[in-house]
Order: sequence, then C-alpha cells, then structure tokens
Amino acid sequence: MTKKSFKMLGLATVLIMAGVMFQTILSGSQPETEVAHADEEMQMGTIVVTGEGEVTAEPDLAEVRLGVEATETSADAAQATVSQQIEKVKAALIDQGVGEDTIETARFHVNPYRMGEGDEQQFRAQHVLSFEYSDIEGVGDVLDAASKAGANMIEPVRFSLEDPTELEHKALQQAIEKTKAKADTMAETAGKSKGDVLQLSEQGANIDFPVQFAAEAAMDQAESNSRTVIEAGEVRVVQRVTVVYELN
Repeated sequence: MTKKSFKMLGLATVLIMAGVMFQTILSGSQPETEVAHADEEMQMGTIVVTGEGEVTAEPDLAEVRLGVEATETSADAAQATVSQQIEKVKAALIDQGVGEDTIETARFHVNPYRMGEGDEQQFRAQHVLSFEYSDIEGVGDVLDAASKAGANMIEPVRFSLEDPTELEHKALQQAIEKTKAKADTMAETAGKSKGDVLQLSEQGANIDFPVQFAAEAAMDQAESNSRTVIEAGEVRVVQRVTVVYELN
C-alpha cells in the first residue's frame, strides 16, 4: 500500500471517530436538558402546604387482660391450681355481662422457679384471659368481680374505638381546611393568589388510645366493699396532609 493510501485511510478514520463523538454528545446531552426543563416547570407556579387536623372522642371499647398466677412444688400442681381458679374468674366475668365467646386465652405457661440460689425449685403457672367490653363505665365493676373471684394479675386496660373511621375523616377534613388558609396567606404575601389543587396526599392517621393502670386499685377493692372507678380518658386522632396548590 502506498504512502498516499495510508494518509487517506487515516483521514477517513479520524472523520468517522469525530462523527461518532459528535453523535454521542448530542444523544447524551439532549435528555438531560429536557429533564431539567421539566423539573423547573413542575417547581414553578405552585405552593406546597402541609396541614394537621386533630379530633378527640370518648372511647366505646375496653380491651382487658387479667388472669391467675400460682406457684407450687410441681408443674402439675401449679397448672391444676391455676386452671381451677381461672374457671372461677371466667364465671365471674360472664356474670358481669362479658360475652363468653369474646373471652380468649392470651397467655398460658408453666415455668420452673427459684426464689434464691439455695431454695428448692418450684413451678410458676400463669393463665391470662383477654376480652373486649363495651360498657366503659362498668369496667371497674368487672375488674372488682374478677379480683374477688381470684384474679391476681390485671394488666393495663386499653381503651379504643370500635370504628375510628368517622374520627379519621373529621381530622382529615380539618387538616385540608388548614392548608387552604396557609396557602392563601403565602400567596397573598407573595402578591399572588391561590389556585386549584394540583396534588393532595395524606400521611396516615395517628391514633392515640388511652391506657389506664388499674391493677392495684382493683386488688385493694377486692378486700373491701368499695367500687373501683376507671377514668377512660379520650381517644386522640391526628391526620396530616400535604397539598400542592396552583400559584396564580
């Protein structure tokens, strides 16, 4: 091959490589320009506002857990003692109006137990029942009856709502209304006006259920003729939303 042919081949190679590089630059930079432009359009001309709504209500449902604990020298004896006593407790609950079909075993176990290093091994059995009770004012009476029947374990009572949907909707409406006022203020301050809603999202409801510790009170009342009174408190529902308004 002549010197002239080598030169022509080299020139052709350079031109091809230059063309490929030019095409690569064009194809690589164009989408980035379009994406940046699209992002600017989304950010311009809008107001992003967050709002929070909060409502409260009295609970209409109590979730109760109580039971019997016993310690004996053998596992069989501990289990027998607890089983016999828990039947009395269950009968007392039913007498107080607790639905038999709502009473469930939440926990049952028998474990070896020692008070100290040199003590003889014993066995501790526990049987805990759980149930729901809709008579909120009568929860104290139920705890008293269970204690008198032999319940020596009463866990904190948790109060809730059978259906929190209505409260959630009210809190949601309140949160959205608050965003309107905030958006109006922001737009007016900037010399603009609030437009239509472009986007709306909620962050989920946060429900705070009151919990009451009634174990000591019920145990004390079991030895007297007085009545345990449980203050249920209020259920608190909070909704948070984010709204994007058009800025005119």
